[in-house]
Amino acid sequence: MFKYLKYFFAIIFAHLFAKNIPILVTLCVTHRCNMRCIYCYGHFYDRKEPDMSTNDILHLIDEMSAAGTKYISLNGGEALLRDDLDVIVDKIRAKGILCHLSTNGLLVRHKVHLLKLIDSLAISFDGIGQANDLNRGQGMYPRVLDAIIFLHEQKIPFHTHTVITKNNSMDIGSILDLAEKYKFQAQFSLCRVKDSPVKDIGLGDDELKVVVGKILDYKKQGRPVFFSRHAYESYLSWPFSYDIIKVDENGNNFSMVRRRCYVKRFSCHIEPDGSMYPCIVLSGKSHSINVLSAGFKTAWVKIIQNPCLACYNICCNDLNLVFGLDYKSLRNALGIVLARLNREKKA
Repeated sequence: MFKYLKYFFAIIFAHLFAKNIPILVTLCVTHRCNMRCIYCYGHFYDRKEPDMSTNDILHLIDEMSAAGTKYISLNGGEALLRDDLDVIVDKIRAKGILCHLSTNGLLVRHKVHLLKLIDSLAISFDGIGQANDLNRGQGMYPRVLDAIIFLHEQKIPFHTHTVITKNNSMDIGSILDLAEKYKFQAQFSLCRVKDSPVKDIGLGDDELKVVVGKILDYKKQGRPVFFSRHAYESYLSWPFSYDIIKVDENGNNFSMVRRRCYVKRFSCHIEPDGSMYPCIVLSGKSHSINVLSAGFKTAWVKIIQNPCLACYNICCNDLNLVFGLDYKSLRNALGIVLARLNREKKA
């Protein structure tokens, strides 16, 4: 619990003293992946670039800690493919930093000891049967379901992450049924078609609003939807077409959005080659600074000058609301943390 309190008080401190602090860092540790999801923006299944070395990452964690980081999210590619991930997690824990891990689930049975050491775990899961496999590859559903059941049996807290496309937009209720059966929260986001190599899986604006409205209704009913109500309401209030994912100083009328971005003030996203971006939405779409050549602190100071002001990305907006100290979103986050800690206590 102490690490969560440090995270929260770091946000308070940043507001009180108008500081820009990298409180949360998403650290992608590998280009490699053992899945071939059709909407993957990174083409990780084909990339051959070298990943950061163990020493590079350990040094980077030292730099993050010195800069005020309280939460590191380990992503990929598929992070569990790194043989040194236990060393990386141990380093994060030694620094007293919260550690989150996102995985596709295929390797969880081989990494159970490691998974019991992290603070938060997300499993990619796109629906029941073909609803999942049309997005993530034939034969993947039973393997991911096995991972979910295994984690439940091991009493390892986790939540799922679902990317909504045409293939699985009707499967939200079924995913929540499974969530209630195996005691996890279900996180839903929408496929960013502009970033996807496959364009015909996207939903139109009216379809997107229907899907998000359905998720919001489920949330209001008390079903285990991970993100806060305000995050989905924020998505529905986006005043432009969903073809326009973000606005900046030189773009559309920002006053129509009626909110500000705290994400770039309090977090950043680092790719496996060391390229830093303000967030996942801007990865590959804006100027980056490489932390290996510039150093983390220098890269951070430069990257927050990005002109992006707001976006509709649900994950970013949920985080943005927490960073903005939105009461209802903070209460939602606290409920998730307390449930996670209670499950760990019972394990």
